[in-house]
Amino acid sequence: MYINKQIICDNNAFTLAEVLITLGIIGVVAAMTIPTLMTNINGAKYRNQFKKSLSTLNQAVRMNKANFDFDFADFAVDFELSANFLGAA
Repeated sequence: MYINKQIICDNNAFTLAEVLITLGIIGVVAAMTIPTLMTNINGAKYRNQFKKSLSTLNQAVRMNKANFDFDFADFAVDFELSANFLGAA
């Protein structure tokens, strides 16, 4: 029986150089994209915190208006007028 030695010894694998070059390319791409991703994630986090704080303040103002019939919008105008009158501005 005849067996072809070329078929048995034929290795279909990547060389070390090919693997290292591929890992180097992946590393460069990751180094360029990770700072941008982190900036976007932090921006979204701050935006969500701001929205939550604004919602909490809005609820507090609405509850104050409902419980005590006091509107902070009127107070801000009065405070601005009194500050101008006293010469603080």
